[in-house]
Parts: sequence; C-alpha cells; structure tokens
Amino acid sequence: MGEPWSLVSASGGDDSEEELRQIFGDGAVISRVGRFNLVHLDNPSAAEIERRVREFDPDDLFDDDCPLCRMLREDGGNVVYDEY
Repeated sequence: MGEPWSLVSASGGDDSEEELRQIFGDGAVISRVGRFNLVHLDNPSAAEIERRVREFDPDDLFDDDCPLCRMLREDGGNVVYDEY
C-alpha cells in the first residue's frame, strides 16, 4: 500500500459501526474486509474506496519476520487512511 495509513488498534474488527464512529467521527467511511476495518478519513472517491477494498491484503501489509505484525495480521484491526 503506497499511501498514508496507520494501524490504530488491534480490535479484531469487532468494533460496531457506532463504536467506530465514536472513535473516528461521523465523517469516516468504514469498509469491513475480513477481520479488518478500513477507515477512510481522507475523503476518497467511491472508486478509490473500491480499489482499496479490492487490493487490501494483510499479507502485503505486515512483515512475516515481525511477531507483532503476525499477531495483527491474525487478529485484525483498524487500518486508517488519512491526509497527513
């Protein structure tokens, strides 16, 4: 993924829509992909959101040699796209 993103929490994707809105605000666009929530705060187009969802692959995101990365890949979490 060649764009700004950050992993905020390893929630396992269990957060409800309401909980995610409390954390990220009413303007957040949230896409669920497996155990991950993609949280779009950067006002992307619908086509960009579709591309992110289609191309999202935790195996590309996390390094195999990192124990924390392996845990996050297995448990899921919130991946946040932002304009920073």
